[in-house]
Amino acid sequence: MTIEKKITVKKGSLTVDYSITYDGDAELDLIFSPEFCLAFSYKTDADEQVIESAHHWKRTDDGFGFAFELKGSLPVAYWAFPLETVSLSENGFERTYQGTVVLPRIPLRLVPHQ
Repeated sequence: MTIEKKITVKKGSLTVDYSITYDGDAELDLIFSPEFCLAFSYKTDADEQVIESAHHWKRTDDGFGFAFELKGSLPVAYWAFPLETVSLSENGFERTYQGTVVLPRIPLRLVPHQ
């Protein structure tokens, strides 16, 4: 299996295209789930959710003054969760928000030599 990733940057947008070539001998069902790690200035409810089927996942950041939208051509599941670190301080253990991880979960059926 070969996976190619092409990133195109234009003013105000970023496009990521994936190409998957499968050289196996049998059909293969899988979930393709590329990981997007995003640095927002604060945590919101959108950072911790499971969406069963949607065309996009969107998050705004008023602190940085922008909106981020991850969208595809077909509805898929999206998992979003906070990226946090744990440290020990005088007050005990503290969780610190570092960013948000978003996983679009794309079901695929790969056919041999395609």
